[in-house]
Amino acid sequence: MRNAAAPPRPDAAPNTTVEQEVIIQLLARAGLLLATLLTHSLLAYLLLTEGRGAYAICIVLGGMLGVIFTPGADRGAQYAMMVRQISLSQSLAILVAICLVGSAAAILLTLPLIHSDLTFFQQADRNSFYLAMLLVPLSAFSVAIQRQAAALRRFARIGLIVLARAVVIMLGILLLTWQRGWGVEGALAAVALGHLAAMGLFLGDLRRNCGLGWERPTWAGFRYTLNYGLRFHIARIVAAFDDRIITLLLGLVATRSEIGLFAAASGVMFRLATLPNALGDALLPRIAGDATGQPAMMALYLRLVSLLTGAVLILLLAVSQPVVRLALSENFLPVVPLLWAMAPGIYAFAAAKIFEIYFSGVNRPLVCSWALWIGLVSNIAAFFILYGSGQFGLVGAAYAFSLGMVLRCAFMAVIFHRSTGMGLAAVWLLRPGDIVFLWDEIRRALRRRPGKDRNPDAA
Repeated sequence: MRNAAAPPRPDAAPNTTVEQEVIIQLLARAGLLLATLLTHSLLAYLLLTEGRGAYAICIVLGGMLGVIFTPGADRGAQYAMMVRQISLSQSLAILVAICLVGSAAAILLTLPLIHSDLTFFQQADRNSFYLAMLLVPLSAFSVAIQRQAAALRRFARIGLIVLARAVVIMLGILLLTWQRGWGVEGALAAVALGHLAAMGLFLGDLRRNCGLGWERPTWAGFRYTLNYGLRFHIARIVAAFDDRIITLLLGLVATRSEIGLFAAASGVMFRLATLPNALGDALLPRIAGDATGQPAMMALYLRLVSLLTGAVLILLLAVSQPVVRLALSENFLPVVPLLWAMAPGIYAFAAAKIFEIYFSGVNRPLVCSWALWIGLVSNIAAFFILYGSGQFGLVGAAYAFSLGMVLRCAFMAVIFHRSTGMGLAAVWLLRPGDIVFLWDEIRRALRRRPGKDRNPDAA
């Protein structure tokens, strides 16, 4: 395939280190975290547990259909652009085509189910499910275009746009759910408005600063995108189930209130994924196409992510009861034991994210797929044993979530050690130099002084 129209390589982008890019994102995402937590608080106070459950079911359905019916398009187009097989304009055209066709198929297949007597589709009103169908193409393309911006290392702009999306959703909930009294439908409409705002801002930025224009995609571009995307598709689907599979299972057998409680707990806990997600956005463009994957660097970030995630988890759990009472109201106090049960899973999720970045970057997405399937099957089996037995209730569902995450992380860790030949201590044992390395990069980033990439082994 010709590379003439390909975008600049990511390593020709801003002269910043990985650490500075992560810190830039974290600073931007601090505002996002606040806006998201306020949104969860609004949902809890305005919708109560039953309405929160109906909202969660609709959000999960719209997001999952967008993932299932767009076969790895976001990852495939991102990787193809990063290795200069297609241009930015071609990648966006390919994404639009795949998202539109896939979303249309998803909606046509789901509409009859909305009118059926299936328990899952009794967990929310019919109009709410119609709005969930609107979220299918919006969520799919919104995520995909954000990945293209990440491939071009537009991290500061990504942080601002994602924050703007969260603010639009929060304001939309205040206007439509609180003032207009539209309930769950108002909250879902607010999410749709947030996606539309983000898409418009991303497209405007890429057009002004990255040369985005109209370019007819080639069949070779479609083939390359789908070839990588389909190999990643299983991983993409199961990854999308990470914070949703238990909610989906609860939608089949639980009450709306139980769904609402679990959704609130997972909503709080997955906010801790800010660090590994920010790191993933910064690292993947750096190692894409690198046959080695820079395992020493990945091990360094694994240790740092594990340290910081563990520290935040300990702090959250220590003050979980007053935080839940204040942020979610007295009605959601049963969430507290769920947070404790989910903590090991969130810790494993953060570590697994680093392994996922490594295997995606060295073009081995099937490792991610197998790992995620192991976690998914474990989740489902443990859910029906622990929750289905009736002895553990929602806490059993939370432990099922943690078990799946831990097994998934363990599988990828074993493959990583075998592939790189690195020992357990070299990968997992925190070194004094790691803290020095992190502190130096934080100071450099805050001073906005570009620096050269450093060798993790020197830390």
